[in-house]
Parts: sequence; structure tokens; C-alpha cells
Amino acid sequence: MRNLLFIILIVVVLSGCSNFQSEEKAVVNAVDKAKEIFQDETPVNVNYEAEDFSLYVPKRFDINSADEHNVILQDGDQKYIVFYNELEDSRSKLHYNEAKTIGTLAFEAFEDEGKFGYIRIMPDEGEGYEIQVGIGGVKITTLTKKGNMEKDAEEMMNIAKSIVANS
Repeated sequence: MRNLLFIILIVVVLSGCSNFQSEEKAVVNAVDKAKEIFQDETPVNVNYEAEDFSLYVPKRFDINSADEHNVILQDGDQKYIVFYNELEDSRSKLHYNEAKTIGTLAFEAFEDEGKFGYIRIMPDEGEGYEIQVGIGGVKITTLTKKGNMEKDAEEMMNIAKSIVANS
């Protein structure tokens, strides 16, 4: 009986450890996902009209507030700040150049014929991370946890793509 309990305990511990992801792997996965979404030619369907622009909002997100240049989205306790500068085109590097910061874990740019994008990941003051993605005049920022980086990078890049494609 003790051997059986010991084996069960080992299996539980090992299965829990297999879900552990290093910070480096989480950052690489988030960057890879942002790049994949940026390069994907599949259109993102718009489902929200702000004052001066349209965007895709994931179903589980709520609109916290919106004005002519900003939308604050909320998913539970997590906020996503969307900023749109209509004076910048989809190839603009303004937000990218402003995002250059010492202490980043990742700062990668993506470019194709019609648009310029990027992702920046930094540790925040606590145990989380700040992710910022952008395409042209669109910039989206959130604070997240290591385990959510890839999902957040995907959703944020989809939101950014939807704004650029519909402006």
C-alpha cells in the first residue's frame, strides 16, 4: 500500500513539474506567437466600433472605456490599453522607437511589405511581465503572468491587426 501511495505521489509531482515553463521559454513562445499572428494573412473580424476606429475584441473581454484614441479592455482583473494614432500609417516605427528600453526580456520587430510591428516584454515591478505589441500607429499594453504571455501576445497582435486592416 505504501509503495502505491509513493508511486502516486511521484506521478503527481512529475506531472506538476511538466507544466512548469521557464521564463525564457515563455518569452520565446510569446515572441514566436506574435510573429506568427503578424505574418498570418487571415483577416481578423472587427466586432467593436470605437469613436474613430474599429477593432476586434476577444469574446471574454469587456470594454472598460473608450474615446477617440484609446480603448481599455478588461479580462477579469487584467487590463489591456489600446492606443491608436491615426496620423501614423501601418509602416510607422514611432511606437517601436519609443518602446526601446533597457531591461527588456524581448524586443523584436516584424516587417512585411505593408506593415511594421513589434513585441516588447519586460519584467514589471512585481512578479509579472509587461507586454507591449504594436503595428504602425497601434500600440497595446498589458501586465501579465508568465503562463499567459503567449495567449496575451496572440490576442494583442490580433487586436492590433484588426485596427490596422480597418483604418
